[in-house]
Amino acid sequence: MSAKPMIAMNCDFRPPKGDQFAFSWIHSGYYDSILKCGGIPIVMPQYPEDDELRRVLETVDGLVLTGCKLDLDPVLTAPSGADVGLQTLVVEVGVVQPQRKVC
Repeated sequence: MSAKPMIAMNCDFRPPKGDQFAFSWIHSGYYDSILKCGGIPIVMPQYPEDDELRRVLETVDGLVLTGCKLDLDPVLTAPSGADVGLQTLVVEVGVVQPQRKVC
């Protein structure tokens, strides 16, 4: 049996406001879809240091950036001339090219 790919996902974060605690959340559809495709979802919190994020990204097989055009629009964050389709993912640590498809 082959190992299931581990797929990391970012989550939304709301800082503390007034007497409310800070919290993170993610829509269940993201991890349900990864599970349905045979992957193992890994939810990533906000990391205080870039090196911590890099270490996590080096250990997973894939990455899903959750969000929408209001907070993570690939057209706005991609380097000039980059393909912003599903085959290219732009993050601060570089351009990630998928090595295999999970689903």
